[in-house]
Amino acid sequence: MQRKCIILGLAILIFGLIGCSSNNNHTSKEMQEAAADDSRETVTEKEEISDDADQKAEEPEETKADAKSKEAGEELKEDRPDEETLETDTETGTEEAEINGEEQEDAAFLSPTSAEYEIEKLEKAGEWTEISAEYPVFGMEEADKAIEMEVKKHFEEFETEFEENEKLLAEIPYEGGESLYFWEPTITDDYISFMFGHVMDFGGPHPYTYQYPFNYDLKNQRELSIQNLVKNESQLSNLGDLIYSKLENEGPELDMLEEATQPEWENFQQFVLTDDSIIFHYEHYVLGPYAYGVFDVEVTFDELNAL
Repeated sequence: MQRKCIILGLAILIFGLIGCSSNNNHTSKEMQEAAADDSRETVTEKEEISDDADQKAEEPEETKADAKSKEAGEELKEDRPDEETLETDTETGTEEAEINGEEQEDAAFLSPTSAEYEIEKLEKAGEWTEISAEYPVFGMEEADKAIEMEVKKHFEEFETEFEENEKLLAEIPYEGGESLYFWEPTITDDYISFMFGHVMDFGGPHPYTYQYPFNYDLKNQRELSIQNLVKNESQLSNLGDLIYSKLENEGPELDMLEEATQPEWENFQQFVLTDDSIIFHYEHYVLGPYAYGVFDVEVTFDELNAL
């Protein structure tokens, strides 16, 4: 009996050891499978991390390329002005051209400057009207007095009409006025000669301009007239014929040319002197309609002496 118990105990012990081993094997298998799963998950995570790393590694290159492209685009944009800029530049250029054109036109009514003389100016300005007069001062007492008297005479005429013109222009409304200027003088030991220009602008279709001469005999301290240069009426008649021949083929038919060159002293008072000639000046309407313009005819001293 005792022997059976021992055998039975051994059997139970053996079966217990076998069960433990089986359980251990089962546990080990489960652990192995869990480890394998963990390993696969780790590999997957590593692959995902690797993919993310690759993408991140690629992204800076793309970003860098995009940045370069963006910078290039911005540079191109800076180099290539937009339409608004082009339009602005075009308008500015047009305005500058127009401003420059106006300045060139105004330059025709500006007096010259020279080291040989100074310029004096008289002026007065209202809200709508401005008047001015410029004249040269040569440092020759008698000549300067004569010029100043001539200019002041015209400026006083401007002042007489100033208030009336100020009211007239205020009604338009239009800014205008009158100005006196002068062309480049001829200065010799014997005479000073230049042309005054007079501009009036009071709202008409165009400014009205005319010119008149100033000739001064320095040796005799007097203003020069055609009688001081032409000997007699016979020479005057020949002078008229010469001027007629010089002008008869100038542009349109000059309806009043024959009348303007008749041997009458007043027909030849509008002239200026150069170093070696006389230039006779014919204003608007003297030889024909306003549209014909003004005419200048040069007669050399040699031609005059030969008449």
